[in-house]
Amino acid sequence: MRKGLRISSGTLSGHQVDTSQLKDARPTSERVRQSMLSIIQNDLKNTCFVDAYAGSGIVGLEALSNGAEKVIFIDKNANNTRLLKKNCSILKVIDRIKIVKGETPECFPGIRSLTDEKRMIFFFDPPYAESQSELVMSSLRELMVHVDYGLVIWEHHHKTEIACDGEGWDMFRVERYGETQLTFLRPADSA
Repeated sequence: MRKGLRISSGTLSGHQVDTSQLKDARPTSERVRQSMLSIIQNDLKNTCFVDAYAGSGIVGLEALSNGAEKVIFIDKNANNTRLLKKNCSILKVIDRIKIVKGETPECFPGIRSLTDEKRMIFFFDPPYAESQSELVMSSLRELMVHVDYGLVIWEHHHKTEIACDGEGWDMFRVERYGETQLTFLRPADSA
């Protein structure tokens, strides 16, 4: 079995995540993951972290390792969801995760039934050619009505704009790492 990515911090630090059967994925670099975690570290406790376009699930597993209460992984590829379930079993975190095989954002209506958490962080890392940010953000705004605290993080190419559904979002932080950019947003009424 070819090993792939290493969880780089938290309670699962040092554990490997098998990526040998991963399809159509571009895992987030360790540098970007660590930077993002340092930015949101104080927001992870008692939070449900949603790793959309999960691929290897490395970002969600880092969030779980660093204090998230629960992680929901969303990926449309059956190969990726099977590998993710296997990795979570090996890491003994299967009781703290949910895996949804489906399209983002079509599966958003069912997410609230998967968690009781009132604090949610959403991480989006779609294939750079398929941003869908306007559709995703519009659908996500409806979901955010049901949470006490919501944060959205987009990983995208630095030349790609994130369409934020007009006035419903506050873009409060942008970080760039070479060609990669992280954009942080929250509902405008919570800013």
